[in-house]
Amino acid sequence: MTEYSRRTVLTGLTGIVGSLTGCGYRPGPGDKKWETADDGGRLVTLVDGTLFEVTFDATRFLDDYPVGAVARYTLADGARLGRFEFKGVATDWASDGAHLYVGTEANRVVAVAGDGRVWTEPVDHPVASVAAADGRVYVGTDGGDLIAFDGESGAERWSKSLPVPTDPSKSDLPTVCAGHGSLAVDWGTSEEYRLDVYALDGSVLWD
Repeated sequence: MTEYSRRTVLTGLTGIVGSLTGCGYRPGPGDKKWETADDGGRLVTLVDGTLFEVTFDATRFLDDYPVGAVARYTLADGARLGRFEFKGVATDWASDGAHLYVGTEANRVVAVAGDGRVWTEPVDHPVASVAAADGRVYVGTDGGDLIAFDGESGAERWSKSLPVPTDPSKSDLPTVCAGHGSLAVDWGTSEEYRLDVYALDGSVLWD
């Protein structure tokens, strides 16, 4: 069994109109349109008209890490489109509407598009937080790394190192938030807390 018990997804979609086979009924606001059994994970987001779910299998391991996965379902009827597996449990994720970006405990950043296309990039430490905006994905790691990737290709655009202590009890790991042409990073040490804001090219707007 997965750590999450297997369950049934019940989806009530407001504003999406469709006809049931053999009758003229059209679901109203809040009516359940379809249901399907899933992998026991967490329904995360809509990407390019596709439902994405992040999960992991605690009974399977890859290089001593549990196997994580992203499953895709059609919005129209819940049909399963595919599943992509990766190493490690997902620690955070974000979407820009075209991709789902997942950070893992196994030092990886994974991107999955609505049509199933994927890229994966390694980082030096477990991922603490993920944000996406303006065609880029940003990650903060447990080691204090701040990295910007191209959202489409996964190419690294820039990186910085924050002086975060390696002992988690003495640090506040970087939390990233992106939008409106800038990136905000909240982080800290046992002695101070900081909020930094960067431009898209990595230059400091203020701190």
